[in-house]
Amino acid sequence: MKTQEKKKQMELREQAALDEEAENQRTMDRTCEKCGKTFSRANNRPGQCKHFGTWHNWGIDPVSGEKREWVHQWSCCANYQFESVCFKSDKHVEMVDPDDY
Repeated sequence: MKTQEKKKQMELREQAALDEEAENQRTMDRTCEKCGKTFSRANNRPGQCKHFGTWHNWGIDPVSGEKREWVHQWSCCANYQFESVCFKSDKHVEMVDPDDY
């Protein structure tokens, strides 16, 4: 009976260690290959990475709704801020260390 209890306790400890390692992997900071920002797997969602379109020197005037040359915006999401994230972007891509292979 005692050996079964010890075996069960050992299995529980091993599972707890595996769970802890999985949580550490999920929350560990990583660097995005595309934009260079830091992220974790726990908070990696679409719409937080760099723009995939081009920065145009024309766009839709938000007041008149007409196309204007002086309105700069991204072609992918029509954002007017150059230094911004693209709400249409995919998730971050984890940078892979070539020494790992």
